[in-house]
Amino acid sequence: MIFMSESKPAPGEQFMTVRDFSQLVSKARDFIIKQKPGVLHSNRHLSTGWVKMAFDYTLQTESETTFYLVRPIRQVSDLGRLRALLDDVSELIDSGLKPLNMPFALELILGVNTDSVTKADVAAITKHYAFVQQVIYLSRDA
Repeated sequence: MIFMSESKPAPGEQFMTVRDFSQLVSKARDFIIKQKPGVLHSNRHLSTGWVKMAFDYTLQTESETTFYLVRPIRQVSDLGRLRALLDDVSELIDSGLKPLNMPFALELILGVNTDSVTKADVAAITKHYAFVQQVIYLSRDA
Protein backbone atom coordinates (compact mmCIF):
# COMPACT_ATOMS: atom_id res chain seq x y z
CA MET A 1 0.00 0.00 0.00
CA ILE A 2 1.34 3.43 -0.95
CA PHE A 3 0.84 6.36 1.40
CA MET A 4 1.06 9.91 0.15
CA SER A 5 3.17 12.17 2.30
CA GLU A 6 1.92 15.62 3.11
CA SER A 7 3.27 18.07 0.55
CA LYS A 8 4.63 21.36 1.74
CA PRO A 9 5.19 24.49 -0.33
CA ALA A 10 8.73 25.35 -1.34
CA PRO A 11 10.26 28.34 0.46
CA GLY A 12 8.62 31.53 -0.83
CA GLU A 13 6.08 29.63 -2.95
CA GLN A 14 2.69 31.27 -3.30
CA PHE A 15 -0.35 29.06 -3.62
CA MET A 16 -4.09 29.31 -3.48
CA THR A 17 -6.47 26.63 -2.33
CA VAL A 18 -9.74 25.74 -4.04
CA ARG A 19 -11.54 27.50 -1.19
CA ASP A 20 -9.50 30.67 -1.78
CA PHE A 21 -10.37 30.60 -5.48
CA SER A 22 -14.07 30.09 -4.81
CA GLN A 23 -13.93 33.09 -2.46
CA LEU A 24 -12.27 35.14 -5.22
CA VAL A 25 -15.01 34.18 -7.69
CA SER A 26 -17.67 35.02 -5.10
CA LYS A 27 -16.06 38.42 -4.41
CA ALA A 28 -15.96 39.08 -8.14
CA ARG A 29 -19.67 38.27 -8.45
CA ASP A 30 -20.50 40.58 -5.53
CA PHE A 31 -18.39 43.35 -7.09
CA ILE A 32 -20.16 43.06 -10.45
CA ILE A 33 -23.61 43.02 -8.85
CA LYS A 34 -22.86 46.13 -6.76
CA GLN A 35 -21.05 48.13 -9.43
CA LYS A 36 -22.65 47.24 -12.75
CA PRO A 37 -26.30 47.29 -13.86
CA GLY A 38 -27.65 44.48 -15.99
CA VAL A 39 -28.39 40.76 -15.92
CA LEU A 40 -25.53 38.63 -14.62
CA HIS A 41 -24.97 35.09 -15.88
CA SER A 42 -22.34 32.63 -14.69
CA ASN A 43 -20.36 29.99 -16.57
CA ARG A 44 -21.28 31.10 -20.08
CA HIS A 45 -19.68 29.36 -23.05
CA LEU A 46 -18.99 31.03 -26.35
CA SER A 47 -18.22 28.88 -29.38
CA THR A 48 -17.32 29.88 -32.92
CA GLY A 49 -17.11 26.33 -34.23
CA TRP A 50 -13.32 26.54 -34.14
CA VAL A 51 -12.81 27.74 -30.60
CA LYS A 52 -14.93 27.31 -27.48
CA MET A 53 -14.30 29.26 -24.28
CA ALA A 54 -15.93 29.39 -20.88
CA PHE A 55 -16.28 32.72 -19.12
CA ASP A 56 -16.81 33.06 -15.39
CA TYR A 57 -19.50 35.71 -15.81
CA THR A 58 -21.30 37.68 -18.49
CA LEU A 59 -23.20 40.88 -17.85
CA GLN A 60 -25.97 41.71 -20.28
CA THR A 61 -27.50 45.16 -20.67
CA GLU A 62 -29.89 46.44 -23.32
CA SER A 63 -27.03 47.55 -25.53
CA GLU A 64 -24.10 45.22 -24.85
CA THR A 65 -22.70 42.09 -23.28
CA THR A 66 -19.49 42.14 -21.26
CA PHE A 67 -17.55 38.97 -20.59
CA TYR A 68 -15.62 38.44 -17.35
CA LEU A 69 -12.71 36.19 -16.49
CA VAL A 70 -11.67 35.83 -12.85
CA ARG A 71 -8.12 34.65 -12.21
CA PRO A 72 -5.67 34.58 -9.30
CA ILE A 73 -2.19 36.02 -9.66
CA ARG A 74 -0.05 34.28 -7.04
CA GLN A 75 3.39 34.43 -8.61
CA VAL A 76 5.23 35.86 -11.61
CA SER A 77 4.65 32.68 -13.65
CA ASP A 78 0.89 33.39 -13.54
CA LEU A 79 1.54 36.32 -15.90
CA GLY A 80 2.49 33.80 -18.59
CA ARG A 81 -0.76 31.97 -17.95
CA LEU A 82 -2.65 35.26 -18.23
CA ARG A 83 -1.00 35.98 -21.59
CA ALA A 84 -1.91 32.47 -22.84
CA LEU A 85 -5.51 32.95 -21.70
CA LEU A 86 -5.77 36.28 -23.53
CA ASP A 87 -4.26 34.65 -26.63
CA ASP A 88 -7.05 32.06 -26.45
CA VAL A 89 -9.66 34.83 -26.25
CA SER A 90 -8.00 36.57 -29.20
CA GLU A 91 -8.22 33.34 -31.20
CA LEU A 92 -11.92 33.10 -30.30
CA ILE A 93 -12.51 36.61 -31.61
CA ASP A 94 -10.46 36.10 -34.78
CA SER A 95 -12.07 32.74 -35.59
CA GLY A 96 -15.68 33.86 -35.58
CA LEU A 97 -16.61 37.14 -33.96
CA LYS A 98 -14.41 39.54 -35.92
CA PRO A 99 -15.53 38.32 -39.40
CA LEU A 100 -19.15 38.88 -38.33
CA ASN A 101 -18.38 42.34 -36.88
CA MET A 102 -19.70 41.22 -33.50
CA PRO A 103 -18.62 43.49 -30.64
CA PHE A 104 -16.68 41.86 -27.82
CA ALA A 105 -15.70 43.37 -24.48
CA LEU A 106 -13.75 41.58 -21.77
CA GLU A 107 -13.09 42.67 -18.22
CA LEU A 108 -10.53 40.84 -16.12
CA ILE A 109 -10.99 40.47 -12.39
CA LEU A 110 -7.68 39.53 -10.81
CA GLY A 111 -6.89 38.50 -7.28
CA VAL A 112 -3.26 39.60 -6.91
CA ASN A 113 -1.78 37.98 -3.83
CA THR A 114 1.92 38.63 -4.29
CA ASP A 115 4.26 41.58 -4.03
CA SER A 116 6.33 40.33 -6.99
CA VAL A 117 3.61 41.26 -9.53
CA THR A 118 2.49 44.85 -10.02
CA LYS A 119 -0.36 46.49 -11.90
CA ALA A 120 2.25 47.70 -14.39
CA ASP A 121 3.25 44.07 -15.07
CA VAL A 122 -0.37 43.21 -15.84
CA ALA A 123 -0.84 46.38 -17.93
CA ALA A 124 2.25 45.47 -20.00
CA ILE A 125 0.40 42.31 -21.06
CA THR A 126 -3.17 43.58 -21.41
CA LYS A 127 -2.25 46.63 -23.53
CA HIS A 128 -1.70 44.28 -26.48
CA TYR A 129 -5.33 43.10 -26.43
CA ALA A 130 -7.82 45.75 -27.58
CA PHE A 131 -10.78 43.72 -26.32
CA VAL A 132 -9.69 44.08 -22.66
CA GLN A 133 -11.86 46.97 -21.50
CA GLN A 134 -10.88 47.02 -17.83
CA VAL A 135 -8.78 45.19 -15.26
CA ILE A 136 -10.27 45.06 -11.78
CA TYR A 137 -8.05 44.10 -8.87
CA LEU A 138 -9.47 42.38 -5.81
CA SER A 139 -7.22 41.79 -2.84
CA ARG A 140 -7.43 38.76 -0.61
CA ASP A 141 -8.71 41.00 2.18
CA ALA A 142 -11.24 42.94 0.07
